[in-house]
Amino acid sequence: MAGIKPSLPAPRARLGALVLLVILLVGGVILSRYAIGAMRASQAPAGELRLSISPVQDLVPFKTMPFEVTVRTAEGLPLEGAEVRFDLTMPEMAMPLNRFAARPVAGRPGLYRGEGSFTMGGHWLIEATARRGEQSGVGSRHVEIRGR
Repeated sequence: MAGIKPSLPAPRARLGALVLLVILLVGGVILSRYAIGAMRASQAPAGELRLSISPVQDLVPFKTMPFEVTVRTAEGLPLEGAEVRFDLTMPEMAMPLNRFAARPVAGRPGLYRGEGSFTMGGHWLIEATARRGEQSGVGSRHVEIRGR
């Protein structure tokens, strides 16, 4: 036994280990994406409020821009005093949560504005959530952002 030398793993074994590592990493990213989605869903249940996201012009990546949403009651009246936030996500990609708050616009009952940015070009979902007391609501809009 004195003449036996330790050997390195065969190239196939190293390749197999690398493939397994990549599979585990991709699986972790996918699972974290589902966890983020579940967290968002649990924090923003659909409810009585109606939200309408205003058209946003000059949709470009890497630029902070305003986002607006009108919040109305089930009867269609403008709602003041709500907690409002936006979530920007790419449905086809696992990305970190991109969330920001919206504040009421003075003199415009029911209108809320926040600032955020798209981190790259592609298909995005703009989702706004509002809550006041037991009332809550969600509004969404799909947009295509042209990369630079």
